[in-house]
Amino acid sequence: MSSTQSIAAKLVRVDSTTNMAKKAPSTTRGYREDLSEMPDWMKKKKCPNRDKYLSGARILPKNIKGKEKLADLIDETFLAYNGARLREGCQLFTQKMLEPDVTIGMSLSGALTPAGLGCSAIVPLIKAGFVDWIVATGANLYHDLHFALNYPVRAGSFKMDDTELRDNDIVRVYDVLLGYSDCLMATDEILRGILVQPEFQKEMGTAELHYLLGRYAAEWERKAGLKDVSVLAAAYRAGVPCYTSSPGDSTIGMNVAALS
Repeated sequence: MSSTQSIAAKLVRVDSTTNMAKKAPSTTRGYREDLSEMPDWMKKKKCPNRDKYLSGARILPKNIKGKEKLADLIDETFLAYNGARLREGCQLFTQKMLEPDVTIGMSLSGALTPAGLGCSAIVPLIKAGFVDWIVATGANLYHDLHFALNYPVRAGSFKMDDTELRDNDIVRVYDVLLGYSDCLMATDEILRGILVQPEFQKEMGTAELHYLLGRYAAEWERKAGLKDVSVLAAAYRAGVPCYTSSPGDSTIGMNVAALS
């Protein structure tokens, strides 16, 4: 046998041996309970609370086919991150809030009212009886007054130049635009005119303060021919108290301070 034939024969034997050594692909998934492939240093590591922390439901949802019921879709596929928070909110609503004898509090933070969520979502919830009391930032209740006064709040862009906007008498709240003189300052002027009225000349809590302001807001809505645009007006009509934990942290509180 020539040297070339000898090398070729060896290569054939090596290839055959290699193929014989190959294992058939596993049809089962490897789970953590199988420690055969775990490094020795991990096997020796003591993890007394490991099972407790990994006791949550396994994340392995079925494929979405488009035939699922909405409740099943939320319960079985919204498993983590903001999807899970949405699922928790839906479950809280169906399992707790819809019970016959429940007191429901609503907290408002972030620029919700200037974004129009007061008109679109909060007012309908108040009217439907889903809200028994509200705790809001003072800013949300202040900006709510623009809607009652029929002062336009416009959609803009977060990319706009604030210096250019300021030169044009405009204030930006992220991507919401408000006129500085004809919206913000005009609201403040009317607010100060209200706060000097006799009913405000006493010590009071924030619920009473916002109830009295809600009465004015409801009247402004009526005169402007508007309907259900103001959270304070809706809360006044429904008898829903509105509290704020930091009244001095908003323009309403600052106007109170300016007049004292």
